[in-house]
Amino acid sequence: MMFAGANKKALAELSAGAAQIDITPQKLPVTVNGGFLTNKVRIIADRLHSRAIVISDKKETIAIAVVDSCMIPTRLCDAVKEEVFIKTGISKNRILISATHTHSAPSVMDLCLGTDKDEDYSKFLPGKIAESIIRAHSKLRSAKVGWSVFDGSDYTKPRRWAFWPGTGTDPFGENTIRANMHPGYQNPNATGETGPTDPWFTLFSLVSESDEPIAVLGNFSMHYFSGHSGISSDYFGRYCKELSARRGKGCIVALSQGTSGDVWRADYGKQREESDISIQRYVKELTDLSVQSLDTIKHADDLPISMQEKRVTMDRRAPDKVRLEWAKSVAKGITNNTPRNRPEVYARQALFLHKNPKTEIVLQTIKVGDFGITAMPNEVYALTGLKLKTWSPLGTMMNIELANGAEGYIPPAEQYFLGGYTTWPSVTAGLEIKAEKKITSHLISMLEDISGISKKDYQEPLGKYAQAINFMKPVKLWRLGDVEPRKDFEDGVVCHLPGVEGKGFPDKHMSRSAHFSGGRVITEENISDQYSISLWFRNGLRNNARPVTGYFFSRGDPDKQDASGDHVGIGGTAGHAGKLIIFNGNQLNDLLIGKQDLLKDNWYHLVFVRNQKQVKAYLNGKLEIEGQLEPTFAVSKNYFIGGRSDQFANFEGRIDEVALFDKILSAIEVGALYETAGINSK
Repeated sequence: MMFAGANKKALAELSAGAAQIDITPQKLPVTVNGGFLTNKVRIIADRLHSRAIVISDKKETIAIAVVDSCMIPTRLCDAVKEEVFIKTGISKNRILISATHTHSAPSVMDLCLGTDKDEDYSKFLPGKIAESIIRAHSKLRSAKVGWSVFDGSDYTKPRRWAFWPGTGTDPFGENTIRANMHPGYQNPNATGETGPTDPWFTLFSLVSESDEPIAVLGNFSMHYFSGHSGISSDYFGRYCKELSARRGKGCIVALSQGTSGDVWRADYGKQREESDISIQRYVKELTDLSVQSLDTIKHADDLPISMQEKRVTMDRRAPDKVRLEWAKSVAKGITNNTPRNRPEVYARQALFLHKNPKTEIVLQTIKVGDFGITAMPNEVYALTGLKLKTWSPLGTMMNIELANGAEGYIPPAEQYFLGGYTTWPSVTAGLEIKAEKKITSHLISMLEDISGISKKDYQEPLGKYAQAINFMKPVKLWRLGDVEPRKDFEDGVVCHLPGVEGKGFPDKHMSRSAHFSGGRVITEENISDQYSISLWFRNGLRNNARPVTGYFFSRGDPDKQDASGDHVGIGGTAGHAGKLIIFNGNQLNDLLIGKQDLLKDNWYHLVFVRNQKQVKAYLNGKLEIEGQLEPTFAVSKNYFIGGRSDQFANFEGRIDEVALFDKILSAIEVGALYETAGINSK
């Protein structure tokens, strides 16, 4: 899928210039960050660069520099901006400096987990970044701009997965890890990805009046490639070099980092040999797609540009008294201020956060016609990037992370419950839990200011299946494609994962579901003993993991210790593994069992119907279970999606398109509803 920016006439006269400067370290060995512990590198695998673009409409001049670095602190960025302002007159709040996030570049940041800055390189780099911007400014000439977007979903995949029962203890000795990065290929303990990708590769192109390429600013949400034996610009630099050669002599290409905190190149749902790819092939294929996309652009020379910057003070997650005492105790064992293991790394981090409980972050927005850029100094989850693109008042968005500073990971708030190193308090993940929400709110408000247009609201598109559900008039509906948790979500439910695919659903980028990893969705409805519930489920837990693999629907009183109620799920090691089960609680202990083997990671449509003592369950439109089952939920108004009323064997996997009815659905209605999904005719 490709589409180009639709440009609106406005009075403006555009000019642009671009340049790149070699920033490869001149002294070896050099300290490299990107890991938990200090690393010294003595080999140059490929050259590093600072690539700069300056664009002006005579009223406004802005500069963007993309630097082959893991992360650059605000103080260093500010030093660059000061020098550029003195030598060019470009306002300091009109300069954007971002790091590509290669993990194979010299460190210029203190307390980057167990690594401190390389002193020599930290003195060398600012002047070189400034030189790239100054040189780009000196090359300003009349220009035209345009943009395009293509689907890069084959080249970025989720790297953060949920696990059952967990992967061990965190550096503080607590058992908090429900999810972490890089699970390994087809790990049997992984129950599913905890977030979506942002698959859209965005290109912002500048050409001369005679259509000679000047520069291309790319943006893609893929963390880094890795696997280098020395200093390297990673895939970012190789892509820039190859696309520059394809565009023609003198074209500067800069690939900025998108919102990639929880994504990588590998598809861990497949076998390694199905997913692995060489960096040469990876770069070539992305370059080929970029060339095709650039060819669709219609450039314009009459688009006004504007930019806004805001500096915001935010709280850090400073340690409480217990954590502080732990940190002081562990830190006593650190020699030469160099941590040797993860507890020592995080003890040093805790002491820093205690002394520095607040920080100032830099946020920026840029508008060129109907094209927008947001810039934030964080490692941002892909879901956050999708939110910004969805809510933006502008037609096309590029989100640049690790810009104008390096304030660490900011997971969406619901992700903290799942743990993992992107949530452990440190300089690289230290902002308050509400940071993601505050930052996105600021950026959207800034986009509204510079565009004069109100933000958009997210609405999951309706397909034929959702339209059919609406026609049947449920009393409660959870489409579960939300970009943020609703009030009835418990901790342990994460948002906006890919949903059911079929002709009756929106396309693969628009059909969305929720992933359940210990939490439930709860509601209260006053319904009799004649009701139906329809939902789609995708179990992520192997069937030999626990006595019951998981309950995905329940009606009952949460205070009842005997688990009385209606409970629908999948059997496990206690019996009937992989089969649909309907259970009415421990007191009567009645169980109805299905015949099908429910395969892990496959979507199934369930309709459960209770008609007083008679119950039926349909799978994919066909009757699976029918029998007598005494209702034990009494007059309970409590309904649970993704778990049982007493929290036993909560579901591990995805659920989508849930509808609760205060009536009995017939076999004909159930069959017709499933047919609208179009599963057999994708």
